[in-house]
Amino acid sequence: TTPTVVIYKGFVNRVTFNKGEATISVRPAEMAGSRQIPRYKYSTLCNHILYDTGCGVNANGFKVTGISTAVSGNVITVAGAESKPNGWWQAGFITPTGLNDFRMVLLHTGQTLTVLLPFPVSIVGSSVDMFPGCNHQIDGDCSIRYNNVQRFGGFAWVPTKNPFGS
Repeated sequence: TTPTVVIYKGFVNRVTFNKGEATISVRPAEMAGSRQIPRYKYSTLCNHILYDTGCGVNANGFKVTGISTAVSGNVITVAGAESKPNGWWQAGFITPTGLNDFRMVLLHTGQTLTVLLPFPVSIVGSSVDMFPGCNHQIDGDCSIRYNNVQRFGGFAWVPTKNPFGS
């Protein structure tokens, strides 16, 4: 048997025909990552990033400032975080005043915030700005917390029953 030798690996971009001759335009496999991926998807959840221009919510209108009293790894105790109900800061972020850095909040209970990653420097005793997150649901935070239904960037009433399925 004749061994198979790969001389090209890629994708066919386009095929054109002219007077019985086919021209095939190809793109190397390495170029697959250079394609633009659609920004929005057809989803019941909002496609906007909270506080961006598409969302339009003013972050400073929801900011609460507290004092970081303790840090243990990625768990930060902030006096002032308890001013909102448990879970309020989840999916939001915190940023120490004067530090050009922020962390996403994964969990919030009372004064305790668990962030995705610890800060590189100690923030104990620092003033911390906290910004709440969003669940990206039209009848959830978009409506209840932010009163921002008019700028909802999703497709809230996508049918859950697929007419092409069983």
